[in-house]
Amino acid sequence: MSAADRKVLEGWLRMPTLNQAMGLRARIVLSSAGGTTVRGVALGLGVSPNTVAACRARYRKGGVEGLRSRPRSGRPRQITPIKERAVISATLRRPKAAHPLERAPFG
Repeated sequence: MSAADRKVLEGWLRMPTLNQAMGLRARIVLSSAGGTTVRGVALGLGVSPNTVAACRARYRKGGVEGLRSRPRSGRPRQITPIKERAVISATLRRPKAAHPLERAPFG
């Protein structure tokens, strides 16, 4: 592993907003670079040896960029970002006060 790659991966681990998958991949590659075996890395990080092997293969094939999450297939989003923001802002607004004569029935 190059010093530049090590610096990037260690920087990722210091980021407070790094998602867990990226953090795990960075830890796997850094542990592997230290000479730890696949099984040793897996035991140390609490993942399967297959996960470690897959992550190491991604790094060998694409370097640091190969560790980034890739787009997944699936159904396209049906809601637009504008509509999503509108729904979120509506849920954050204070509800309108109920009419004073509209009271819940008491039993």
